[in-house]
Amino acid sequence: MFKDLIVKFLKIEGLISNLTGYIETRAELLKMEVKQDVAKILSKTVVGVLLAFMLFFVLMLSSFALAFYLGHWVGDVSGFLIVSFLYVLIGLGVFLFKGDITAYIEKQLTELTKSKPK
Repeated sequence: MFKDLIVKFLKIEGLISNLTGYIETRAELLKMEVKQDVAKILSKTVVGVLLAFMLFFVLMLSSFALAFYLGHWVGDVSGFLIVSFLYVLIGLGVFLFKGDITAYIEKQLTELTKSKPK
């Protein structure tokens, strides 16, 4: 009886009810924010994959066109060898500067994933 009187006097029941409601509301808000962030990341990933896919085909078809064009001037097989040598040089450049490239990509991804103030 005395305990109930103190609880009612201090209005702890209402405080506990309000605190519980606040925590549940914050949890729901966090869930919605996480869902929104996941949707944003997935949409950017899908667009990035589609762009990479298209770029791959453009690069491949352009390489064939260049190889056939060079092959017309220097010999059929030589055109393809020249184009493949260009890709070897590009691959060598990427290999030599892989640390700088990795650091740049990491920096860009970090900036992309930073949450913006709302």
